[in-house]
Amino acid sequence: MKDKIEVKKIATPQEAAQLLRQIAEEVEQGKVKIEQVEIDLPANFECELKYKVKEDKKEFEIEFTWRS
Repeated sequence: MKDKIEVKKIATPQEAAQLLRQIAEEVEQGKVKIEQVEIDLPANFECELKYKVKEDKKEFEIEFTWRS
């Protein structure tokens, strides 16, 4: 398996909301798929929301972390 998978695209608010809904459904099922990689989620994990402003760039990030 790859050590890192990153998917970037330009999205409208509606497209981003649909992506978040899809991810939410997958998280409820315990598995998230990114590209062709299926990730099994543990029963509990850390969920972090971040908002950063650097010069003229703003970033909102959702991060799930756990140890295997």
